[in-house]
Amino acid sequence: MKADSTGEVLLTGATGFIGSFLLADLLDRTSARVHCLVRARDEEEGAARLATALASARPGRSLPADRVVAVPGDLEKPGLGVCDERFHRLAAAVEAVYHCGAFVNFAYPYATLKPTNVGGTQEVIRLASAGRRKPLHHVSTLRALGSLAGSDGTALREDAALDHDGVLFTGYAQSKWVAEKIVGIARARGLAASVYRPGMVAGDTRTGVSNLDDLLCRMIKGCVQLGSAPVLDMMVDATPVDFVSAAIVELSLQPRSLGKTFHLVTTEPVPWNAIVGWVRGFGYPLRALSYDGWRAELLEATRRSGDNALAPLVHFFPEGMALPFAGRFDCRNTTEGLAGTALACPPASAEVLATYLSYFVRSGFLEPPRSASAGLGFTTRDETEVCDGAR
Repeated sequence: MKADSTGEVLLTGATGFIGSFLLADLLDRTSARVHCLVRARDEEEGAARLATALASARPGRSLPADRVVAVPGDLEKPGLGVCDERFHRLAAAVEAVYHCGAFVNFAYPYATLKPTNVGGTQEVIRLASAGRRKPLHHVSTLRALGSLAGSDGTALREDAALDHDGVLFTGYAQSKWVAEKIVGIARARGLAASVYRPGMVAGDTRTGVSNLDDLLCRMIKGCVQLGSAPVLDMMVDATPVDFVSAAIVELSLQPRSLGKTFHLVTTEPVPWNAIVGWVRGFGYPLRALSYDGWRAELLEATRRSGDNALAPLVHFFPEGMALPFAGRFDCRNTTEGLAGTALACPPASAEVLATYLSYFVRSGFLEPPRSASAGLGFTTRDETEVCDGAR
């Protein structure tokens, strides 16, 4: 599908975090009509869910009824949960398939995630292969590379084989590994399939809109709630969602991208301790503790109450071991594919983090700093509304 195409595409996962931004960028960068698979009783409910997701990703943005078609269905079900007639009508109508839908949970086992993440991918491939073959743009994850990622200090290449003996730590990583292997089999059988592997995805650098349920957001909130943060010799490779989404769409519109794999990760990871400093600069006092001392505080806080944002994730913080280092990933295909475009990954900075933290406060995820004037870039609610309107 070319950038000026007036054709039709299928998008899964449009109500998810990355998917909602993908929907917005597909609407902005193409003239295509976007069919969105969405869990809903009917098209009206599906359209309402899509409208909410789009407005969340792009505040104030309304759903264009002439460009977006809600397709009630379910990745977990055979035929994507739609009747055979509609399945084959979709297969005949769309020119490309963007598969972003997944069940993301780092605590659930593989068996729980397999029906959606593996079975759903199989059904998406079946649709892309039905009738004339359509390009498949599969959103995977760097977690599918497991413990090999940066384990020996070398950058893991985009075309590296998934046949390795690395450890996949979660059921989610295991399910996405299997899904990507299935995409590889489809590639070998002639399907034009591109794979996009985001790493840790941060918020929108323009508005601060973030996935408040992800590990980094929970880590920041958990530390603010404790009033302390661990001192860690660790790099954080969080990549802004606005770059991830725009890069996927830009690369997908280039015929030379078909069949390639792309790492979508910042090339300038930032030290965790710098992030803690920026949070302090925003106005949240955080005591610096050793990892073990901070972990003890976290465990005590979660024992007393489940209110801490990290309570469901305490198993990520084992005794005597800090969080894993960020892996090193080669991004050659991504760099070459985006050469000559205006797209570049914004580097992390105190200003970018302040944008995220301001969104945390506006959304009620965090209480405002006690000293608002000390917060870097912090504004009151009324001031924030004026600033948002001027962006």
